[in-house]
Amino acid sequence: MIHDDKAINTPRPLILLVDDTPRNLQVLGNILKKQTYHLAVATHGQEALERVKEVYPDLILLDIMMPGLSGFDVCEALKKDESTRDIPVIFLTAKTETEDIVRGFELGAVDYITKPFNGTELLARVKTHLTLKDTRDALKTTLAAKDRFFSIIAHDLRSPFSTIVSFLKLVDQRADQYSKEDILELTQELRAKADTTMALLENLLQWSRAQTGGIVFEPVDIDTETLFSTVMDVMQTAALMKHISVTLKLEPQLTFTGDPNMLATVLRNLISNAIKFTHPKGTVEVSAHRLGEEIEIIVSDNGVGMSAKTRDKIFRLDTKMTTDGTAQERGSGLGLILCMEFIHQHGGRIWAESEKDRGSRFIIRLPQEEGGFH
Repeated sequence: MIHDDKAINTPRPLILLVDDTPRNLQVLGNILKKQTYHLAVATHGQEALERVKEVYPDLILLDIMMPGLSGFDVCEALKKDESTRDIPVIFLTAKTETEDIVRGFELGAVDYITKPFNGTELLARVKTHLTLKDTRDALKTTLAAKDRFFSIIAHDLRSPFSTIVSFLKLVDQRADQYSKEDILELTQELRAKADTTMALLENLLQWSRAQTGGIVFEPVDIDTETLFSTVMDVMQTAALMKHISVTLKLEPQLTFTGDPNMLATVLRNLISNAIKFTHPKGTVEVSAHRLGEEIEIIVSDNGVGMSAKTRDKIFRLDTKMTTDGTAQERGSGLGLILCMEFIHQHGGRIWAESEKDRGSRFIIRLPQEEGGFH
């Protein structure tokens, strides 16, 4: 039997098999299971289009001659949809006429395999196109990272430095016209701007090191109270400036395994964001507790919240989502990307729950191996 696996969060490639003949599906499954691929199946064109949305496969093996929607119809529909156009399609066909092969390539297929199937050839072609997809995906990620890097340098770093230079020039030119109170106010604004810029620069450097393998994942036993209290001490100044109450709720004597430097960076970014998007006199809560075989960490606020559209994009490297804070604090969106990378290093998950004008909750789940709890 073919193992029909809907799980997409797996390091093993998932291949969608589309054929209206059960015997062909059985043969394909027997050949492909030798490489332990995850497999999903569809027996007609419309079902194939529905299954693609469910499992988002890494590769599709698509029969041409099917009742209803043909393989050509399915391929054309996939290539017209932005969310599925990059999934490689290999046609399965008994046809070898040149015009059919050409039509398949014109519709966007990457290859074709003729029936009856030759196991060695099929595995070789599948492996080749999965490798090409991995290479293409890695290149897209690299290009997106490069674009984001230069965007941050050109805009997010340049803007605060320009403001700082302007402030200093103003003070230099009119120092004798300012009272001590005026100077103090300008100094506070300069400090806030410098702190924001320094945090951005720190994120930028850490992210750059993470991309080049310069940050090594080093898990140790962590005392939760020590880690969280240290981070909270750093964030107190920002909270006090906006009169925001930040509370810490930890399960007593909670320890777990993780990289303390990475997790400190994650907590600083999440708490900083919560303060940034919370109105003065608002509240931020940070909590941590056991949840089955995981550690759950939650950073929540009663701030401005965000729409579902924004929420779906905040962890994407290829989409820059930045919004000014309630006190016009600026940001690059890089902090959340860094959080996601560090949590994934732990084999964990991070996501946001939020509604416009009703605050946000950022939730982290960190798996713990047996013996990881003490």
